[in-house]
Amino acid sequence: MKVGVDSVLLGAWTKVENSKLILDVGTGTGLLSLMLAQKSNAKITSIEINEDAYNQAIENVNNSIWKNRISVINISLQNFVEICKDKFDLIICNPPYFVNSFKSPENSKNTAKHNEELSLNDLFEGVKLLLCEKGKFSLVYPFEQKEMLIKTAENKKLFPVEISKISGNENKKPNRIFVKFSHEKAEVIYSEIYIRDSLSGEYTDEYKKLTKDYYLAF
Repeated sequence: MKVGVDSVLLGAWTKVENSKLILDVGTGTGLLSLMLAQKSNAKITSIEINEDAYNQAIENVNNSIWKNRISVINISLQNFVEICKDKFDLIICNPPYFVNSFKSPENSKNTAKHNEELSLNDLFEGVKLLLCEKGKFSLVYPFEQKEMLIKTAENKKLFPVEISKISGNENKKPNRIFVKFSHEKAEVIYSEIYIRDSLSGEYTDEYKKLTKDYYLAF
């Protein structure tokens, strides 16, 4: 299973608190679902539109000790909204956010990285309908598109309550942003995460502390 820094950090950063029902939108290989299962007792629904990724997620989940708590469904968020009767305490997503980048000749990569299949508007519309009253929605997005992200969410009455800027090191500009959204407005908690030390090139203590439960090397 391929492990990306975005997903590992997002899964480690996201607090499950007392979540009983979790939804992983666009689960890919199932990494985020497995991470959240590791640190919770929640029942997790993982949806994935791409059939190849869905099959990989099924295999990874079935080979885990949490297979009885994770359900993987080959479906789009738009169609899932129409059939789902549950409300979720936590929704998490590493979305297809490369809006203007060049497309890959591989359709599976296009689905994962481009937003034609799941626009931001559709994502927040679905989250608004599926998130319980006190629930939280956590996602990663390009830092340069922060304003568009926040505006789209607020148009759907979802508001940021926690924002973390992610940088390669302390001398680099942020390239990702983690945002936790809620139905309710609140004072936003801000933080920054640096992945590597600019001098040594080693992972920072902060990164190690955050992800130590998921890396054998730490």
